[in-house]
Amino acid sequence: MVDGLEARLKTQPHDVDGWARLMRARLVLQQPDKAQAAYRQAKSVLSAAEREQLRAAALDLGVPEN
Repeated sequence: MVDGLEARLKTQPHDVDGWARLMRARLVLQQPDKAQAAYRQAKSVLSAAEREQLRAAALDLGVPEN
């Protein structure tokens, strides 16, 4: 399921909620490195406004920016 979400985000990269779900899922699966990697990947494709939305989600989840 998580891999499917990740695959979908490759074809629909402007889904901020999807990126937030992916980060949350990776954290639930105790994969903080993969959550952070998803955050980095999302930031590389999102617009400035979308990045701000995702940043708020990452802060709520505790995913570091770097």
